[in-house]
Amino acid sequence: SSRVSGWEIGTVTALHQGPGLCVRALAGYRYFQVHEGLRLDQTRLGIDPSGTIHGSWWQTADQIDGHNRFHGGQFGLQTEIGSGPVLLEMTGKIAIGQSVGVIRRSGWSLGSMPTMPGLVLPLRNQGILVPAGAAGRWQQREFAVLPEATMKFSYRFASQSRFYLGYNFLHLSEVFRPGDQVEAVADLSGIIMATPAGERLGPYVRALPLPERSDYWVQGLI
Repeated sequence: SSRVSGWEIGTVTALHQGPGLCVRALAGYRYFQVHEGLRLDQTRLGIDPSGTIHGSWWQTADQIDGHNRFHGGQFGLQTEIGSGPVLLEMTGKIAIGQSVGVIRRSGWSLGSMPTMPGLVLPLRNQGILVPAGAAGRWQQREFAVLPEATMKFSYRFASQSRFYLGYNFLHLSEVFRPGDQVEAVADLSGIIMATPAGERLGPYVRALPLPERSDYWVQGLI
């Protein structure tokens, strides 16, 4: 899942106002946030070498969430070029400030063994992507930049109403993303190991590396 929202407040000052060309300076405050989540659910059945299911089962769920909030000062330029009803508007802005990133990891496991079919064994704070000892919350503050560029073509009707079509690109540095917090190799030694001869259940404890930051960008038509 991914959710993006934000707002800004600022002032506009005309630097040049003439026929066919208008240049304005922008300055203000910018807030932007990105929330992403990654969830993995798995069900495993105990199967012996002959391919027979012998009664054991295991379910795991992992949840990794990344919450990022940026706030800082913003400045930029806005240029309008055109004559008559046709107008090209270009805006470039950059915000400089702080990004507050939070990573939350959680997991749970639930299973049974064929020798004790009526017994369900729960393991809290342990899954496959989130092993025991790696669950919890991590927060970090970093210097970050948020540039944004917008280009719009518009047509003004005689009624003074305007139709426009444009493109927008936004980039935020220093973001915690859930997918970057997943190890490339999953150790399943802590998950139930079932064979016809017996079962072993033993959670392993291994702390994951510190959360890694990356970039986040959004583009679209407006």
